[in-house]
Amino acid sequence: MKIALLNDTHCGVRNNNQQFAEYQGRFYREVFFPYLDKHDIKQIIHLGDYFDRRRDVNFYSLHKNHEHFLEPMVERGIKMDLIVGNHDIYFKSTNALNSPDFLLQNPNITVHTDVITKDYDGLDVVLLPWINEENIEEVEEYLSLAEAPVVMAHLEVNGAMSSPGHYHGGGTPAGWFSRFEQVYSGHFHHKSEMGNIRYFGSQMEFTWNDFGDDKHFHVLDTETREIEAIRNPLKMF
Repeated sequence: MKIALLNDTHCGVRNNNQQFAEYQGRFYREVFFPYLDKHDIKQIIHLGDYFDRRRDVNFYSLHKNHEHFLEPMVERGIKMDLIVGNHDIYFKSTNALNSPDFLLQNPNITVHTDVITKDYDGLDVVLLPWINEENIEEVEEYLSLAEAPVVMAHLEVNGAMSSPGHYHGGGTPAGWFSRFEQVYSGHFHHKSEMGNIRYFGSQMEFTWNDFGDDKHFHVLDTETREIEAIRNPLKMF
C-alpha cells in the first residue's frame, strides 16, 4: 500500500492572498493529483497545519481549497487522516477547538486531536498531533509504550533545524522518539534530519525563506517502509 503524505499546506496563507491560493491550486492540479492518479493512491496522511490562520479563514481561501483539493480528493474516493498542527488550533494550550473539526466535516476525512496508533495495511503508525500543556503527559507515556515502528507527527523538537543555519531551542526532547525506527514530521518548512527524526519541509513556497529550497510531497510504501520524495517544480519566488 502506498500513502501520500502532506503537511503544512496552510490554506489561507499570507493573509488569505489570492495569488497564493491559485499557486496552491496549481500544485494540487498539476503535480499532486496527477501523481496519485498514475499510482492509484487512495490514502493521504496530513501531518498538520492544514490551515494557516489559527483564528479565521476567509471565504475565498476556503472556496478555493474545496475546489482545488477537497472536491478532487472526494471524487477520487481518497481517504485522509489529518493530525492537527499548531496553526489548526484556536488555543495554544489544547487541541480541542480546531478548524479542521469544523471546516472539514466529510466522511472521507478523519481529524485526529489525540495521539493514536493506526494500522495501514499491516504497518502500525503512531499519529501524533500538536503537543501542548494539556496533552504532554499523556503523549510522553504513550510514546514510552507504543509498539509501532513509525511515527507521523507535527513536532517542535529541541535542536531541530528550523531554517538553514538556525536550530530550535526548547520543545519536545528528541529522546522521546529514540525507540522508534522512523519519525516523520511537519511544522518546520525546511527539510532536515536529526537522527531518526525527519522533517519533510513544506510542499510549496510561502515566503522568501523558501527561495532556492526544493519542495516535495512524499509517498510511504507500507510494505518496504521506504519514503519517496516527489518534487514540486512550481515556484512563487
